[in-house]
Amino acid sequence: MVGLNGRLALAIAAAAFGSAFQHGYNTGVLNAPQELICQFINETSQERFGNYMDETQLTMIWSWIVSIYCAGGIIGAMMTGIVADRLGRKVGLLWNNITILIGVILIGFAKPCGYYEMLIVGRFFVVRFWVLEVSSVRQQCGHGSFLAPSSPAIFQVCTLPICPESPKFTLLNKGKEIEAQRALTWFRGTIEVHEELDEMRAEYEQMKAVPKPSLKEMFTVESLRMPLIISCMMMVAQQLSGINAVIFFSTKIFQYVIINFIE
Repeated sequence: MVGLNGRLALAIAAAAFGSAFQHGYNTGVLNAPQELICQFINETSQERFGNYMDETQLTMIWSWIVSIYCAGGIIGAMMTGIVADRLGRKVGLLWNNITILIGVILIGFAKPCGYYEMLIVGRFFVVRFWVLEVSSVRQQCGHGSFLAPSSPAIFQVCTLPICPESPKFTLLNKGKEIEAQRALTWFRGTIEVHEELDEMRAEYEQMKAVPKPSLKEMFTVESLRMPLIISCMMMVAQQLSGINAVIFFSTKIFQYVIINFIE
């Protein structure tokens, strides 16, 4: 592939595998240990209150556990632009692992402490570490269960610092042309990067020439209103399609289908 080299591939892997991949993977794999986690919740309820929960209560708590990450996602989405512009692209990704650590600690100590509420709070901070609790239930092996789900974060922490900051951010946001040139040279594997730097500057000047629309103009200006409506409708259609419910409860859905089919 033209333009792809080992260093650029490393940067792509560090950013993608350490962030986007684990979000998608662990969203889909989350529902598999539902029975084990519900068993832990029921046992905790019996120890605290002397009685087990009924199916409705268990389903409600499980619904909170699997869906609370959406609330964290909303906050994270609103902070992304601020963090990326102030701290930088690379540093922002690295700081993201702090929330992962918080989630790991909460989820990892939920069973020893006997508080299933820690699962909900931990889930708010991170989606990827649910296998942690499942492994501890099945294997009672804290170290192995910690490393297995956190491997993408560990990979990112170990590899991303090797890569320089984004050349475009360094040039346009920080105004450090020499550092941007060094970073681009590192990524491209060649010193012939002046043309690409000029393209970045030209793009930046074009962006400055375009006025930034206000929130009111997003709704009143026709050329802006239609793209906004299309974007919103795509997101609304995706959420109202019920895809999240299918992802989170697919194991339960298939169990009900098999039972009804047999009957």
